[in-house]
Amino acid sequence: MSMLLFGISEKLGYWVGFLGNDEISQWIRNCESMKTSMGINLKELVSNKKFDKRIYDRLFCVTKYEDFTFSRMGYYYGCEIIKKICDENGINEVFIFKFNDIKKYINDYFKVTII
Repeated sequence: MSMLLFGISEKLGYWVGFLGNDEISQWIRNCESMKTSMGINLKELVSNKKFDKRIYDRLFCVTKYEDFTFSRMGYYYGCEIIKKICDENGINEVFIFKFNDIKKYINDYFKVTII
């Protein structure tokens, strides 16, 4: 939301300036290239009501310090979903959406019915 609300750069919004522009670009390419497989993995986990630490770590953590561009992908996916909601409904609406309103955007983004 910081990028949308305050107009800050991707470099600051995604990684608080920790990664350089080239690394941010690589990170975004990696997020995009793994989006389909991540959606399939998430669908399976939700369907089976399971938790997979490996997928959780890939989405929200940095576990291998030498490989930042394959970390914290959930933040990119979440940002892209929020951008779509804001584009279609306005920035203020995202703050009042209920989870059931957001499910459609999550499923559309990953092109699979996750939830």
